Amino acid sequence: MFKLKKLNMDVFKLRNRRDFVYCLVVLLQICSVSASDDELCPLSCECTREDNTTDALNVVCDSFYQFTGNIPANTKYLVYQNSRFDYLPMNAFMDYKLLKSISFVNASIGTVRACSFAELESMERISFEKCQIDVIQGNAFSNLGNIDEVIFREVSVNDITSFAFHNLTHLDYLTFEKVYIRLINRYSFQQLNNIKRVKFANSRIDYLRTSGFSKIANLTDVQFLNISFGSLHCNTLDTLAENTNTMTMTNLLFNCTCGLAWMWKEFSNESSISPFASQNGNTCAGKGDISGIGVAQACPDADSRGEGCQPLLPSPPHSCSKNYDEPLNPVTKCML
Repeated sequence: MFKLKKLNMDVFKLRNRRDFVYCLVVLLQICSVSASDDELCPLSCECTREDNTTDALNVVCDSFYQFTGNIPANTKYLVYQNSRFDYLPMNAFMDYKLLKSISFVNASIGTVRACSFAELESMERISFEKCQIDVIQGNAFSNLGNIDEVIFREVSVNDITSFAFHNLTHLDYLTFEKVYIRLINRYSFQQLNNIKRVKFANSRIDYLRTSGFSKIANLTDVQFLNISFGSLHCNTLDTLAENTNTMTMTNLLFNCTCGLAWMWKEFSNESSISPFASQNGNTCAGKGDISGIGVAQACPDADSRGEGCQPLLPSPPHSCSKNYDEPLNPVTKCML
């Protein structure tokens, strides 16, 4: 047992009632601020002020297992890490007018649904790093203008469906680095206009279907570096080459069969960007440098040389808003 010493109450005695009221008001203000911050910031998230001059928040959410749209309205930078989502919903971020950056780090995502990243007029950066994604639906990334960067790094994607990346204009960088993509469908990348750089590097693409890139215009720089292709059809690299100022294709590994015969025809007169230039280090799997291989070696049967370039029926995309071709106008949310 111990004894409490007698406190000298004179030390703590308030000199008058006004002092007491002042202290009580200050205490209530402190408690009110703390309660407000707790209400703003979701569980499993950390919310910090960007600086003392603004109400904008940096929000980092850890170990989420269901996507919720209850992040603070004044969020500027948003990170989901170590999380697992069955899907990202349509219009997931459209109402966050201050949002500049969205990042997913070490996350597993079943489906990036149509219109998940559509009509984001203030967005500067969208990134996925060390993520696994099953499906990216059509129009998942659509009507994005003047955004700085969309980046996928150390990501595996099972299926990029038609129109997944649609109507991206004046984008600075669209980057895929150290990725594995099983399937890029027809029209997966459509209406990429006035983009500074499209880059695929240190990656594998199993199937790149006919017209995987379509309606491309005014690209400044396209790079395919250290890429292994399984099946590569026409209206893909050739479409990019025809619509870019500078295209680089180096250290590419091709499966040189009849399905690739189209490439000898399409690039025969494009010496400056040709995958057949000997210094580019592009090879046919099991056959050596592609610069020393003719179409007859890749596909001895001349009648089979059109296998990788089949005609396609028109397939118009659905829209994420009534103002589909005018993304900077007021929008109506996607209702599918």
